[in-house]
Amino acid sequence: MLLRVDGVPGMAPLLAAAGPAGERVAAAHLERHLDLCLGEDGAVIPAWRFERERGPQRCEEPPVGWSRGRAWLLLAAADAVHRPAVPQGIRERCAAAAEHLAGGTTGAAPPLVPYDRESVPGSGVGVGAGPGVGTVPGGPLDTSAAAITAVALLKLGHAPGPRAARHRERAVALLRRLTDAHLTRTGGSRPGGHAAGRLLRRGAGRRDPARADLGRLLPRGGLG
Repeated sequence: MLLRVDGVPGMAPLLAAAGPAGERVAAAHLERHLDLCLGEDGAVIPAWRFERERGPQRCEEPPVGWSRGRAWLLLAAADAVHRPAVPQGIRERCAAAAEHLAGGTTGAAPPLVPYDRESVPGSGVGVGAGPGVGTVPGGPLDTSAAAITAVALLKLGHAPGPRAARHRERAVALLRRLTDAHLTRTGGSRPGGHAAGRLLRRGAGRRDPARADLGRLLPRGGLG
């Protein structure tokens, strides 16, 4: 069996839609991902495989430091903060994880669009507290990770907390960077634009509190 961090933002709401029993399974599913995928040192471990004899084993791909892994886990945690049926203890844990994944409380601002790979312990490059901090310079920019992060930050911006306004400001800055640098107003795209635009439009559900923000900020009619 394979566990991947990019599956949890979609699977948890799908499980929860099955009613009270589904909500409990969804909460356990999310908590299991937090247990395995968010390391004690703050690094995100994107994928695990389960072996009958040896138990959970880390997968080599995607590697630790994959920028989209951090973004997907942030989105899953931000979603859980808005679901009242999630047990309070797990919701509080998700809120704390989201704060860490969004950049921690140190005030350091990570790059708006991260590199595809973040540095990891032992790589010879310092590891920062937030997404993109301590990345290896010169790697490709991951606009998909930036789009996922923008949606997650908008969700956190609608949640109660002292950092809500900061999350919204950060999300707006991300969206402006993506639309100005990677999307065009004529339906075309610059490098990374197709993936970023698709993820932005699919990132918020019809009833999601972040959807109206995305609609105002995206070009050519928003989300449709």
